[in-house]
Amino acid sequence: MWTTITNKKEIFLFEQIYYYLNEFEDDMTPLGAIEKQIEELNNKIEILQEKSLKIDDLNATPKNTIELTLEKTDTSIDLGKQLESLVKKYQLVRIRFKVEDTNGRLIFIWNHPISIPDNHILEIQGPHENNPTEDSLKVEINMTKTPALSWHQQDDPGNRRIPRRVVVNKHAKLHIAGVRLYEMANDQKILANTACTGGALFDINDDFGTVILIQSHIRSTENIVGFGSQAYARAKFGHTHVKKYFPNSRDIHIVQVYTGWCFAGAGGVVSRSHTTLEQGVSFDSNPGIIYLN
Repeated sequence: MWTTITNKKEIFLFEQIYYYLNEFEDDMTPLGAIEKQIEELNNKIEILQEKSLKIDDLNATPKNTIELTLEKTDTSIDLGKQLESLVKKYQLVRIRFKVEDTNGRLIFIWNHPISIPDNHILEIQGPHENNPTEDSLKVEINMTKTPALSWHQQDDPGNRRIPRRVVVNKHAKLHIAGVRLYEMANDQKILANTACTGGALFDINDDFGTVILIQSHIRSTENIVGFGSQAYARAKFGHTHVKKYFPNSRDIHIVQVYTGWCFAGAGGVVSRSHTTLEQGVSFDSNPGIIYLN
C-alpha cells in the first residue's frame, strides 16, 4: 500500500535517503557511505579555502610592484620621463632617494606630464623627519616650464596653458612625501578649456582618485591639486606648507575644481590637518568640496 508524503520535513528526509541510496556502492557499509560523504565535503572545503587565499592575496598585494632608489646620477633626466613607463607597467611604483652627502641635496626637473592608470599607485618619498623644515629636506623637484599648450581650434590655439604634471585616474593614487616642490614657470597664458581634468599640477580625472601631499614644502605659481571631469576625488595634506613661488605671481588654490569644457559636477573630500598656507594661497570655496579639518 502506497503512502503519500505531504509534510515538507518528511519530503526532505526522503530526498536525503534517496540520494545516499543512489550513491551507495555494492560493497559499501552505511558507515563507509557516510565517510565517503565527509571526504567529499572536506575536499570541497579545501578548494574553497585555496580560492579564498588567492582572493586575499590579490586584494592585499598589487600584481606588479617595483621599488627604485634614485641618486645623483639620475637627476639629469626629467623625473616625469623616468616615471612614465613605470606607472604604466607596474601597479605599484615606489620611488626612494639616496643622498650620499649629509649636507647635500638631490635636485630633479619635472616638466614631462604623466598619467597614472586606473588602480595604480605612485609613491615618491624623500628622507624626512616629522614636520620637516624647508631647509632640512634633501630632495628638491623643480617644475620650470608649462608642459603643454592647447592646440584645440576653439581654445585659442597656442595661447592657453595646460599645467598638469600628473593625471590621476579612477581608483589611482599619487603619494608624495618629504620633498621641496617648486613650480616656477609663472606662465601668463590663460588656462585652457581643454585642461578639464582639473587645471592644476596634480589633476584627479575620475572617481576615487587620490592625491596625498604630506611632510613637504611647496612653492608654486599654479594651483596644486585639481578635481575635474565629474570626478569625486580625495586629497590629503599633513604638515604641508604651501606658498606662492613669486610674491607678485597670481594667487593660487591648494585644491580647486576646474572642469573646463568637460561635464561639470566634480568634487570630493579633502583632509587638511596641519596644513599651512601663506599669503595668496587658499582652499577653493566650491560647494562640491568637503573639508575635514
